[in-house]
Amino acid sequence: MLIPNETLIGLRRTALAFAELGPYLFRDTDVKFLLSERFNQDPLESHFGNQRQMRGTNDAPNVRQVNENMNTLRLKSSQTLKVMGGNTQQRTEHMKICDEPLPKKKKIRHSNSKSH
Repeated sequence: MLIPNETLIGLRRTALAFAELGPYLFRDTDVKFLLSERFNQDPLESHFGNQRQMRGTNDAPNVRQVNENMNTLRLKSSQTLKVMGGNTQQRTEHMKICDEPLPKKKKIRHSNSKSH
C-alpha cells in the first residue's frame, strides 16, 4: 500500500508529538489517564475553513487579510446572542414509554348520493 509522502510526514509528526505528550502530562501535571480519541482538530479545521471562505477563492491570504478575517470572525462571534430563556423547558422527570397501540380513529363516511 502506498501512502502519499505528505500523509506519511503528518502521521510521523503526530505519532512523535503524542509520544512526547503522554510522558509530559503524567510527569508534570496531575493527569491520571489519557484518552487519545479525545484529541481532535475539528475546531481548528473549522476556524481555518471560515478563514478560507471569507476571501472567496483566495487560497493564500497575506498577513493583513488573515488579521482582517480574524477581527471579522471575532466581531461576529461577539455579537451572537446567547439564549437566556425560551418558551420550552427541559423535562426533569423521565418519560414513560409504552408499547400499547394508539386508539384507531373512527372513519367518517361521506355519502356518495347525487342530487338529480
